[in-house]
Amino acid sequence: MFNENEIENYKYKPDEALEALGLDDELLHQLLLDYVEQVIKSVSVFLDYISKLESGENVDFTPLKDLAHKNLGVARNLHVKDAEFYLSELMHNEDLTYLRSCVKKLSYSSIKLKYMLTGS
Repeated sequence: MFNENEIENYKYKPDEALEALGLDDELLHQLLLDYVEQVIKSVSVFLDYISKLESGENVDFTPLKDLAHKNLGVARNLHVKDAEFYLSELMHNEDLTYLRSCVKKLSYSSIKLKYMLTGS
């Protein structure tokens, strides 16, 4: 597993997923685009959970961790290592400032992956 310094320079390598999953390029491309859309939608939910936790309105981390776990499974299957790192942190850490930072970095890495896939 990467540490936070190593993950900053991470670049997605589709060959790892292609080999491990036995998919063709086109199917992997579509799965990655679907994954990116899923993460982008989840980012606002993560931030909402964190805001509720910060306000003391909700002291239950379970919904946040459940959503992170759901996204983590897909990231692992597709070998998206930076997302794996940030989602794992969302599941195991309870420092709200750090979690907010992880969500922002997850969002950025997903947008970067989408750009790599689409050029836009």
